Amino acid sequence: MLTNDVQTGQCVRITHLCDIIATDDEALAVAFEQAKPDGRGITRVAVPKKVVIAAGTICEGIITDADDDGFFDLNLDDGNAIGYYAHGPSILIEEVRQ
Repeated sequence: MLTNDVQTGQCVRITHLCDIIATDDEALAVAFEQAKPDGRGITRVAVPKKVVIAAGTICEGIITDADDDGFFDLNLDDGNAIGYYAHGPSILIEEVRQ
């Protein structure tokens, strides 16, 4: 069953519809160290990014800490947790059992 209304304790499968991208903090630190000001004294740094979760990735787990605004954590079998927003367009949520 597809759902965007999530509750703590639900077991769900989440399919990522697009890449989830984050700043690569280590590469950003190196970029700042190597940056040099241009002729006007302005230093420009390209923010390096990395794909954290690729489109098409499926995660399954138990919802915890769901709030009324749609934010929740998905606890995975390996002990990790991922934070999500249920009403965003980048994920598909399916309830797999109650």
